[in-house]
Amino acid sequence: MWRCACKAQQGDKNQPTVVRLVGDIRNRLKPTIPLNFTGNVVLPVLTPTCRFGDILSNPLSFSAQKIREAIETSTSEHVRAALDHAENLQHVDSLREVLDYAENLQHVDSLRYGNREGFYYGNPNLAIGSMIGIPLYDVDFGWGKPVYYDPGNMGIQDGNH
Repeated sequence: MWRCACKAQQGDKNQPTVVRLVGDIRNRLKPTIPLNFTGNVVLPVLTPTCRFGDILSNPLSFSAQKIREAIETSTSEHVRAALDHAENLQHVDSLREVLDYAENLQHVDSLRYGNREGFYYGNPNLAIGSMIGIPLYDVDFGWGKPVYYDPGNMGIQDGNH
């Protein structure tokens, strides 16, 4: 997907690009969070910053390795540090700083939300999440298991709603 996005954008080969991955961290914490915990247990991580041209000119394994590196940063220590950061936030509206925390871990301080150097400015940047393995059809709130589940569509494209 990352390579396809870079190719479709036909941008400058020096354009910085990252992939933001959001994954379930229940099994990353020690001790693990029980499966019956109700709530979002996700944490974003970023790939190392690459250049548009690097993604397109290298073999697919190059991009795959960068994604693997991002996933491997989700250690128990990383998750605990992010939770500590979130607990110390002064204001609820500052929760978006948790996302900034992931950026700071990856040393991409120059990529900020909301300005011309913003995280989504000058795509090709991707945000990828997965619901594989989440037992959505096993949830029962007392009236039986779901017949159908649809996560909905946030309608975000190129950083716009």
